Amino acid sequence: MDNDMDLILKAATGARSMRAIATRIGMEPSTLNRQLRDLPVRTLVAICRAYGIPVVPMFVKVGYITAEEAASGMLEQALANASDAELMAETLKRVQAGKASSAITGPIDVSALDEDADDNLDVTNEVRSSYGRAAQKGPRKAEQPFAE
Repeated sequence: MDNDMDLILKAATGARSMRAIATRIGMEPSTLNRQLRDLPVRTLVAICRAYGIPVVPMFVKVGYITAEEAASGMLEQALANASDAELMAETLKRVQAGKASSAITGPIDVSALDEDADDNLDVTNEVRSSYGRAAQKGPRKAEQPFAE
């Protein structure tokens, strides 16, 4: 396994030798070579940080965790952290690439829409009267000079 770890680390970092990796993380090369048989997590994290390598995929690569373990929760977290603009940009990319599902690109089933959806809203009378005022016809304030 230490030979495999040696190859994995060199490939991931682009370093020519374990000595170069050890030097970069401030460790004695002999210490790193001894640790290759059972590489401590803290050493792998130090290597990842020193070379700008994402830690979680590296954990998968060296066998510390499975791909399923790495993915669990990451999707939900990424979606929760994404802005509306990022979500819409991704949706647009999928549509343009022809990779969007029919749920996005297909026709809307209007029979499935709830026509009485407004009845389910909990709104105050003040809000209801604002809806009525907004729907009234007449000149827009923007069209009136010096409108307030």
